[in-house]
Amino acid sequence: LSFLLGKIFIKEAKTISNRRSLASVFPLLTVTTTIVIAVVKSSLALSLGLVGALSIVRFRTPIKEPEELTYLFLAIAIGLACGANQYSIAIFGFLLSFIGIIFQNKYSKKNSYKNSLRLLVKGISNKDLNTLVKIISKYSKRVDLNNIIIAEDKSNISITCSILVNSFIEIDGLNNEISEVFPKATFSIIDSDNFY
Repeated sequence: LSFLLGKIFIKEAKTISNRRSLASVFPLLTVTTTIVIAVVKSSLALSLGLVGALSIVRFRTPIKEPEELTYLFLAIAIGLACGANQYSIAIFGFLLSFIGIIFQNKYSKKNSYKNSLRLLVKGISNKDLNTLVKIISKYSKRVDLNNIIIAEDKSNISITCSILVNSFIEIDGLNNEISEVFPKATFSIIDSDNFY
């Protein structure tokens, strides 16, 4: 079930992170959860020990999108159900979630993220930030700001944003215009393996 969940995540998720690497973790997460629940369900002492152990463990995986967290919880829920020998609940919950995901994606009015990518621009000054956003907006349907790093003297800014491009052909025009307006700036596309 978690392997199928990973395939659904790769195909249907709107997140712009590296979907393949996160999806590859789902089966391991589900099996681990199943093992833990199978071990502790027979002993009250083990279950209390698990609560104590989990209270000191912190989840350090960077979650970029809420959608990623939802899929992770679904993988954990499948593992919990299987560990408690509730296979019918695991299958029913998975199928219900799958139908919900398909229904939401089919009838959602949100933009498709199939032409989305994340870009990084380094080497612009503080006063040029608005100009840069206007240039990016010119070539994009949507611009989401992810990160801005400003040097102490405000002379050097790095900006990371997620964009939904009009078409991939326009990336060249975006690169050329940024290079013309900001000759000292560098332009990089990151997470570019998300073209599905």
